[in-house]
Amino acid sequence: MDLAYSEDADDVLTRLEADPLAARLLQRVVRELDSIARDPGSRRSRRRSMARPGQGPLWLVPIPGDDDWVIAWEEFGPDEGVIQYIGLDPFG
Repeated sequence: MDLAYSEDADDVLTRLEADPLAARLLQRVVRELDSIARDPGSRRSRRRSMARPGQGPLWLVPIPGDDDWVIAWEEFGPDEGVIQYIGLDPFG
């Protein structure tokens, strides 16, 4: 699956890449992004969902090793997804 990034998600990745103290967290985030791209239908890529009336679900993927962080993403067809959010779990 090809992944696009919201401006907010892209900003978070840029900040993590620039912060040497965030290297381990960045590594875990990238691992989960790769997993979503590789197998978007897997349980790992769809651990939690948030229903949105009139829209498809927003899938939430916890970052292993840091239960406070999630990736929120949605599908746009079989081969395209958008990472909408990366950060502290506002839904937890």
